[in-house]
Parts: sequence; structure tokens; C-alpha cells
Amino acid sequence: MKNLFVFFCLLFFLSGMLQAQEANKGFYLKIAYAGGMITHPGFSVGAGYQLSQWTNTKRNGNIVTQDIRLGINLGTYFHKRMHTGIFITPNIEWIRTSPKGFQFGLNLSGGYLKTFVPNTFKVDGEGLVQKQQGSGTDHFIFMPGLRLGKDLSINGKANMEWFVNNQLMFQSPYFDKTNKYLLTEIGVNFKLQ
Repeated sequence: MKNLFVFFCLLFFLSGMLQAQEANKGFYLKIAYAGGMITHPGFSVGAGYQLSQWTNTKRNGNIVTQDIRLGINLGTYFHKRMHTGIFITPNIEWIRTSPKGFQFGLNLSGGYLKTFVPNTFKVDGEGLVQKQQGSGTDHFIFMPGLRLGKDLSINGKANMEWFVNNQLMFQSPYFDKTNKYLLTEIGVNFKLQ
């Protein structure tokens, strides 16, 4: 089931990239620190494309740009003495960019999380205790998020954006409940035209 989910995530992303390429939309590559509860280190990489963009002119003449982006992320984090998590999430994001390049955005992700638990053991048929490798659980994750950042291409400095993205990860099943976990990404998007 999880392999099928990963396959459909990649298919969804690649088909969207082809549509965006035909419409001459912007692509981006992402790399970020992805810390669970900020202090549990990890990283994420991703790619995406701009689905649509529009501008609004304010009364003072300033032009505000808004866009919708689709993307996919692959990431990991390490929670010492508890577990290591690896996740894949397709996402949709709305971003508002001011005339000076400051950004505010909302995003929504949902995907698959595999956790690996260290130091697990099993008792074999003869009663001997042996270390078990690769123990862990599969989870569905749903992550709404809030993004702040700056588009450096507005002033011609670089063709990239830096951002801080705080997401609340709802992880299910987590025993018999849903676990809530703060995932903070701090990173850059490299724009490809």
C-alpha cells in the first residue's frame, strides 16, 4: 500500500511538472533544515512548480503578487533515543509576495511517514533474545503550515527565496490516538525558469 502511495505521489508531481512546462510556469528546488519540535535535527528536499500567479495593485500603486504552487517533499528527522522518521508529502501552497519581496504563505501537505525505532529486540523460538533491525511503524501524516520568507529575486540579488515554514504534523495512527508534532523547516528555494 505504501509503495502504491509513493508511486501516485510521484506520478501526480511529474504530471503537474509536464503541464507547468507546457504553460511556461516556474519551477523550484528546495533544501531545508527540517527539525521536529525544532530541536530534533533533520532535513528535507523538494521540488515544485507554480500552478498559477496573479497580481493586485494597491491604492498606493504597490503591486502584490500571489501564487499557488504544487510540490513534493522528501525529508527525515532524528529524535534521539525514540525514533527516526522519513516522510514523503505532496503539498499545495499559497504565497503572497510584497513589493519588497517579503512573503507570507499557507500550505497543506499530506503523506506518508515511516518511523524506525532503535534498540528493539525479539525473542526467537528457542528463547534467545536477539536485536531486531528495521523495526518501526507506518503512519499517515497531515500537515497544515504557515510560511514566512523573502524573495531575493525581487531586488535582483539572487534567483532564490529563503523561508521559515512551521507545520503542525498530525500523525496517525499513533497507538490508539493521533499525535501532534511541530515540524519547522528553515531553508531556501532555488528558482528555475
